[in-house]
Amino acid sequence: MTTRTNVWRQLGTACVLAGAAFAAVAQPAQDFKASWVTTSDGTRLAVREYGNPQGPAIVFVHGIAQSQLAFGRQMRSPLSTTYRLISYDLRGHGESDKPTAEAAYTNGKRMSDDLQSVIDATGAKRPVLVGWSLGGIVVAQYLSDYGDAGIAGVNFAGARIAQPPGQAARMPGGAFLREMLLPDLERNIRATANFVRACVAAPLASEDFELMLGYNMASPVSARAATLKWSGGTNFAEALLRIRVPVLISHGRRDQVIAPAVADEAARLLKTSKLSWYDEAGHSVFFEDAPRFNRELAEFVNSAQAR
Repeated sequence: MTTRTNVWRQLGTACVLAGAAFAAVAQPAQDFKASWVTTSDGTRLAVREYGNPQGPAIVFVHGIAQSQLAFGRQMRSPLSTTYRLISYDLRGHGESDKPTAEAAYTNGKRMSDDLQSVIDATGAKRPVLVGWSLGGIVVAQYLSDYGDAGIAGVNFAGARIAQPPGQAARMPGGAFLREMLLPDLERNIRATANFVRACVAAPLASEDFELMLGYNMASPVSARAATLKWSGGTNFAEALLRIRVPVLISHGRRDQVIAPAVADEAARLLKTSKLSWYDEAGHSVFFEDAPRFNRELAEFVNSAQAR
């Protein structure tokens, strides 16, 4: 094992521990149920459950180099009074296992199997799936592999699930991902910091930026690169046409990572969809305008579960 690999592994471990310590200080320690879900290839996924155990289930799936901690403004909000809120760290991210083999990340079916494992292990019945950015691609892969019979609905947030004709799907902020794959630690940290800033339209408070940078750096270069190798070649146009459950598309008009035109094209393909624009938000609408996002999500879940 090279010294450089050791440095990355030590940094990832330190970032996870720092993020956990920050969360423990900033928030109550016992407001969620933590568990591990072991997938078909033995990878352990870190899972958290918040809110009302008897309420309608919502499963949140985060983006590339992110963490389930990204959804803090949902988990610790009035949503928890009514709904059962479930999140997990993707393989190679956050507190979940980080396999070293590239093949652990480049098979899309493995990603959808991970999501199904979380649904099965938590016993979530007809959940609504919320997929942010890469998480939306994971959800689209799940729909392609498993169909929509076992879920109540889908909320895509800033997700590259369609290709707008004649236009790029990615915005300039997505370019930072290239340097986030470099083994040079200093350049990688700086690129990751720039990517974190690009995920929002307005400057972040220092405590938010520090936490986000910490959990982004917890995902090693190998996991980031292999995951993007899979997700970058996906095309779910046919799968989207088969969706029959309700779909909510949430997208910021100031998104600097995924082009707003992607949301327009997704809405065209998804016949059961409603498109909700956030005029002043960027790539992280659920964070940037949490009260509105939470309100719309609650209304959507209630409607979807009533079908």
